[in-house]
Amino acid sequence: MRTWQIVLVVVASLASACSKRKLHWIDTRATTVAIDGFTVPIPAGWRDGAEATDDDMKEVLRKTPGAHVLVRDDFDGATIVIKGAATEPTTTPPCDEIAKLIATQEDATATGVKNITIEGDGACHWTYTKGDIEGDYWMRYHADNIIAIMCFTQHDKANLATCETARQSVHPTR
Repeated sequence: MRTWQIVLVVVASLASACSKRKLHWIDTRATTVAIDGFTVPIPAGWRDGAEATDDDMKEVLRKTPGAHVLVRDDFDGATIVIKGAATEPTTTPPCDEIAKLIATQEDATATGVKNITIEGDGACHWTYTKGDIEGDYWMRYHADNIIAIMCFTQHDKANLATCETARQSVHPTR
C-alpha cells in the first residue's frame, strides 16, 4: 500500500506545475538528486525545483514532501517528479492496480500499463493523460525501495523523451 501512497501525493500537486512561467534561481546548481538508495543525474538544461526562489514552485514542493521536482532552466511546463520510499520487496509489482488507482484518484486515464524489468529490478511503466497534461510513469522496485519517476508535459514528445533519458540513468547506489 505504501507504494501507491507515494505517487498519489505527487500527482495531486502537479496541475499548477505544468504551466509555463518564468522562474528565478539561486546560484547553486545541483547535478544529481539522491533518493532512497538511488542517484538520479539532473539532465542538461534542467534544474532541481528546490533551487527556484518563486513562491509557486515552493508551494508545489510543499505539497510533495520528499519528492524532487525537476524543471527546465527556461521553464516551459515540462516537469519530472522523482520520489522514493521504502516498500515490501517484490519482483512482480502490481502495476495494473497502481495505475488504475492513480488514474481513478485523479480522474485521468492510464494506458499502456506494463510490467517491465530495469537492470533486473521489477518495474512498471504506463502513460497518464488528464486534460492537456500527458505523462509517463516509471516505478522501479529495488530490494526494499521503490523509486517513481513521473514526467509531465502538455503533449510535447520531446520533453517526454528527456524524461526517458533521466529514467534510464537511475541506478541504485547501495
